[in-house]
Amino acid sequence: NRPTPPPDQQAQWAPIPGGGSTPSAPAATAFQGNLALFVRGGDDRLYVNWLVPNYQWTSWAAVPSRRSTPSTPAATVLDDDLTLLVRGEDNQLYLNFTLTGP
Repeated sequence: NRPTPPPDQQAQWAPIPGGGSTPSAPAATAFQGNLALFVRGGDDRLYVNWLVPNYQWTSWAAVPSRRSTPSTPAATVLDDDLTLLVRGEDNQLYLNFTLTGP
């Protein structure tokens, strides 16, 4: 059971902490009770920030991979595995099942 967000965080737009920005849309999915937020950074590498059950963000971290993308990533959970899908610099599609939670 997730606690209710503090009143000052309900129904308001707020920046994600950590100063991250992206030239593309973000991708998000729920995984093991946490929200995983993926973005393409200005350097075309992939980054993740986790919203954990106490409504705190973990901070931006590079996704452990040498993969970069010129596009928006996609994320989903399949059979309890966190899956990240991207278009590579060579325009082929790539997926990663080896990602873990925060």
